[in-house]
Amino acid sequence: MKKILVIVCVLVLLLLTSCNKEKLEIESDLYETTDEEIKEEEQIEDIIVDVEDKKDETVTDDIYEEDNIEVDIADLDIEDITTSTVDDPQLKTKMTTFLELFYYNIYFGGNDYSENGITEDDMVKFAISCIYQHDYNELKFDTESFILYVPAERVDELVLKYFNHKVSNHYSFEEENIMYEENTYLMPALDVGWSEEMLVTNITKAGDFAYEVTFEVGNNENIIERVYTVILELQGQRFVLTKYGYVEVE
Repeated sequence: MKKILVIVCVLVLLLLTSCNKEKLEIESDLYETTDEEIKEEEQIEDIIVDVEDKKDETVTDDIYEEDNIEVDIADLDIEDITTSTVDDPQLKTKMTTFLELFYYNIYFGGNDYSENGITEDDMVKFAISCIYQHDYNELKFDTESFILYVPAERVDELVLKYFNHKVSNHYSFEEENIMYEENTYLMPALDVGWSEEMLVTNITKAGDFAYEVTFEVGNNENIIERVYTVILELQGQRFVLTKYGYVEVE
């Protein structure tokens, strides 16, 4: 009986030992799998950290860095438009026609605006005279006082057309004897004439849509008395005067 018990005990011990061994192998396998997973998680975390570190290195930063590259202007192939002479007969004819309105103007043409520029008063008086000389047919004219009634609205239109300027105020010009009453300029009749002839001699580009124009004024003996330099800007389909001045020829 004891022998049987011993055998049974031995079998039980062998069975327990086998179970423990399998348990240890299973646990070992589990721990090995966990280690691999941990390694993978660590790699993922390293990637996330690397991405976070590079997140601030944006495309904009790269562009700014490239913009800091110094460039020598002398190495660039840039056309000097300020000294580009324009030789276009059709353009010259149009500019001459345009400038004749200014030179052969009672209050404008003989003046030099190089120092102080063209003021609003200069523009308004130009417009009044331009209407008096060229666009008077439909306007009221007093045959007793020889006064032409020039609407201020029409003056505004011409100032905007030829100078691209909006008139801010209207009033009388006492020195020229031009009174302003009820939104109308009272322009007195004047007997004025010109014996000089103007001739456009040079046109150069002064910008993408600007031209510096030189014209000479001579007397009946073809002697040049003045040389004018003006700036015309092409705005839309029309010229606009932005500068007007002259030098005396000795």
